[in-house]
Amino acid sequence: MPEQEHILKCRDCEGKLVIFHRHNYDIHKKKHPELEDTAFFPDRVRNALKYPTFTIPGNGNSVTCYYVEEFSINGIIKYTKVVLMNKPYIMANEKIHHIMTAHKVGHVQEEKYPGLKKQMYHNGNKI
Repeated sequence: MPEQEHILKCRDCEGKLVIFHRHNYDIHKKKHPELEDTAFFPDRVRNALKYPTFTIPGNGNSVTCYYVEEFSINGIIKYTKVVLMNKPYIMANEKIHHIMTAHKVGHVQEEKYPGLKKQMYHNGNKI
């Protein structure tokens, strides 16, 4: 993947280098306006990567979805969700994982697919 401008660069809970490229961000902010809210981005996205409540594979296992519980309203949990490509690309001899999208959700979409297993975390550590 050629060098692209990025708007977020951090490490996830497993120490993987993660980048959200401006081009992808620009595409997804139209569908998810919270990406333009400074109360949400970049801090809540970075927090979801570093301290997820759980991760779960996406359908097809090409991505991993990071979920962090933000709050609950009337028994409905609201999450920040970050979708990360599993296959890294190499740049300057370093493996980099690409953020596909990030947004707020009120349910875990991947739970409808049988066989996808959640990995639970506490303070950024697997449990």
